[in-house]
Amino acid sequence: MKKIFKNIFIATVILSITTSCVKDDDYDVVTDYIPVLVGNNFENESRGSGSNEVAVNLPGWLNVAVEGSRLWHVRQFDENQYAEFSSFFSYNDPNDDIWLITSKMDFAATPNSESLTFDTKKRISNSAEFKVLISTDFDGNKDNISTSTWEELDFISPDSDDVFVNSGIVNLSDYQNSNNVYVAFRYIGSKANGATTTFQIDNIRIFENK
Repeated sequence: MKKIFKNIFIATVILSITTSCVKDDDYDVVTDYIPVLVGNNFENESRGSGSNEVAVNLPGWLNVAVEGSRLWHVRQFDENQYAEFSSFFSYNDPNDDIWLITSKMDFAATPNSESLTFDTKKRISNSAEFKVLISTDFDGNKDNISTSTWEELDFISPDSDDVFVNSGIVNLSDYQNSNNVYVAFRYIGSKANGATTTFQIDNIRIFENK
């Protein structure tokens, strides 16, 4: 999928906002955008295999276990890299509450509103949860995740296993006046309770609308 739209998306980051490496040919065509503010497709990240998990480590982002000890980690399948988590492998942790949080974004500095898009895949589904949230009062300190206000975002999620599904364009215009925006990808599961669905995320992109 990542190779199909080569050379279609060409954009230059023009805002002084912390960004991660984004390859232009790794996203589906989205016509109603200006530059990417924050994004990652994990292609340039170190990855693990088997029992060796290499945690996602993006500049300016947080990868935090609020409960448990494991983190979102980078995997590869069919020449595609992505972030993954499953409580199935949390043998020493009864519960997992794992957050991957973007770098801080200043939406107020842009003349137009912003949107979010990303891809999700689930595997061996049961009762584990995957949520996407947004905050304007989080201060970037991992110790304050649980005491900050997080609003859940609606997106298109996979109906079946083993297929990456695009989230659609998630409208973030309600947060246009904030200079302190964070988006979080949250996994909630439990090995002890059998909530162990594998979730994979890829092609994360937050961009300014035209």
